[in-house]
Amino acid sequence: MKLDMMHAHLMASLGRNPFFLSLTKKSAELVSGDGLLRISVEALDASGLLAAKHLAHNQYVNAMLHSGDDLDAHRATLNFLSKAVERQGHPTTRPHTSRPASVRNRKPRVQKSVSRAA
Repeated sequence: MKLDMMHAHLMASLGRNPFFLSLTKKSAELVSGDGLLRISVEALDASGLLAAKHLAHNQYVNAMLHSGDDLDAHRATLNFLSKAVERQGHPTTRPHTSRPASVRNRKPRVQKSVSRAA
């Protein structure tokens, strides 16, 4: 629960402010425009990466529409996050491991074929 609240706060903070990709350290980080918020891209799970990618896409489109001078930075951030989502896998196509063990360990149902006599 605490991690979900932190994730929601992070996405809300990144959504309000422009953010960029920082590759100055050993790992890639998303940095808010004011520099107060930093998060490692490696720390994000698949759904967090996808949410960050959507935010980056929105920033890129807004920069194009309003002729932003930082269009290249937004495009680089979007490209990096898109490739990270491809590497990790889209959350809707990955096997769901968050289901309860009783559901995960259940044997698959076998559908019985119904033959109808004509």
